[in-house]
Amino acid sequence: MPWRPCPASTRPLSGPIEPGEEQQDTLVREVDEEVGLRVTPVDKVWESPSGDGGYVLHRWTAACPAESSRSTRERSARPAG
Repeated sequence: MPWRPCPASTRPLSGPIEPGEEQQDTLVREVDEEVGLRVTPVDKVWESPSGDGGYVLHRWTAACPAESSRSTRERSARPAG
């Protein structure tokens, strides 16, 4: 059966660390790409190997200034990818 999101469920934003990126850079980029907010990394709060041991998961907190969101027009103008 294909995976389907539950309307009441949530999951953290996530994505791979790209070559040359620091974890903080990945946090900023992924939040911007996925929800269009500009954030500032605050603290790393958790780290654990994935269930299969293939990679390491990292959790961070971030600050989001009140004026941090981009307009819908700016988000739609970015190429997908």
